[in-house]
Amino acid sequence: MSLCAAAVVGYWDKFDPSRYPIPLGLFSLAVACTLAGLCMHGLGWFVLMRGMAPGLSFSTAMRAWAYSQVVKYVPGKVMVFVTRTEICARDGVAPLTVLAGTGLEIILSLICAMVLSLGTLTVWCRSMGLSPWICIGPMAGLLAMVHPKAIIAVMRLYYRLRKADTSAVPELDLKHILKPLGVYFAGWLLYGVGGYLLICVVFNGMVGSPRTQMGMIGAFPFAWAAGYLVLLAPGGAGFREGALVYALGSWMTFELAVVVAVVARLCQSGLDLLIAGGWWLGRTIALKRSK
Repeated sequence: MSLCAAAVVGYWDKFDPSRYPIPLGLFSLAVACTLAGLCMHGLGWFVLMRGMAPGLSFSTAMRAWAYSQVVKYVPGKVMVFVTRTEICARDGVAPLTVLAGTGLEIILSLICAMVLSLGTLTVWCRSMGLSPWICIGPMAGLLAMVHPKAIIAVMRLYYRLRKADTSAVPELDLKHILKPLGVYFAGWLLYGVGGYLLICVVFNGMVGSPRTQMGMIGAFPFAWAAGYLVLLAPGGAGFREGALVYALGSWMTFELAVVVAVVARLCQSGLDLLIAGGWWLGRTIALKRSK
């Protein structure tokens, strides 16, 4: 979080509302798109887990996902699994099933984020004197990983890294993988659009040509993937912002890229708390009414 703190202090004038009036309509739309993207990720988790544990209810799955969005800021990301295990156990879901679902969620989400980033980068290859196949090739490789055999092999590797029992890796078919994959892809697209609209808020208006807009949209899932791969960073803090600043460097100054990264972090962290708080409040009210 040191990058965020330093940016707020060093570039406070960039946040000054008297210098840069915040367009509330555009800001609301940016927040709504980001929120919709995050909720789609929660829906993807439910679709994925429902195929592995038919007895898991929608409310339990979404509550487990929502709470894990807050505890992911604990370094190591272990609390994500612990939280989901405790909540899903109330519907009779075994811990190893939750571990399998969480591992598969990570794999599918990373694939979707990177495919979207590479897809938006493809339109820039020719302008940089590069062949589009530099992006198309890795995209094809990532999509090939969606095959059940490839997914299971990666999950077994993930389990070994986590020192878990590899026999708990479930047998999957293509249909079981493609359904949540589509939901995750839609979620990352909405997340990227929300990030681009936050850029428009910082610039106080729409920014760039359609090609530039596509590149900016792809920068946000790329930054998430880069931050997630650093296990010890709580919520990818610092690393995610650094990756976003780097990715946006082609379209804006370093100072403005830092401001965008800080605003994006504050927006996502605030929405994580809002989603978890909403599920906690709803459950508390429901329990009081049932007594």
